[in-house]
Amino acid sequence: TCVGVSPSGRLVSSGQMPYALGDGFGSIYVWDYAQQTVLYVLKGHKGSILSCKFSEDDRWLISTGSDGKVCVWDMEVGQMSGGCKEGPTSDGRVMAKWATWCPMESQGRRPKYTLCVGYEKEIRVCVWEFSIKTMSFNLTTTVCQVPGSGGGLSRYYNCGCVSSDGQYCLAGTTSGDVVVYSVKNAAYRGSFPSGSNVLS
Repeated sequence: TCVGVSPSGRLVSSGQMPYALGDGFGSIYVWDYAQQTVLYVLKGHKGSILSCKFSEDDRWLISTGSDGKVCVWDMEVGQMSGGCKEGPTSDGRVMAKWATWCPMESQGRRPKYTLCVGYEKEIRVCVWEFSIKTMSFNLTTTVCQVPGSGGGLSRYYNCGCVSSDGQYCLAGTTSGDVVVYSVKNAAYRGSFPSGSNVLS
């Protein structure tokens, strides 16, 4: 259903349909590219895997699914890390369609990671960082706000990316425009038309 390649080129991930293993879970295969062997088979999504992307240091794999979960997987041990599940969006829709990493922020031994996650009608800015209090990595999220979201044009997000400097999240919509959000404060920065075609 989707493929991801780590920045180093060492790892490859592939999302599988729920029926691949016959247990109803969408699985993710992680491959060692040089050895052409399967390192891990990851199962945590009840449904299809919609996206899977590695962090820039190859340490983490983020996955999104049709069940609304956003999971962060530790590539050192091949397991889901704690605090990495997200539920339905504020409008009741649960499909987490895509996720993309921002540039890492160095913080000594444990970097701070930021990513953007696209649901059908909602964009979230998430921070994945180590907590001294819990002695583990935790995921915190902020919903991006759109002015006048109570009425008018409804946007359904299909795809997204982060600018090279990590300051902006750009999301393509079914209405044919690109919506821009600030990663720092999850604020709406504007939108522009992409043409007559839907972005996907």
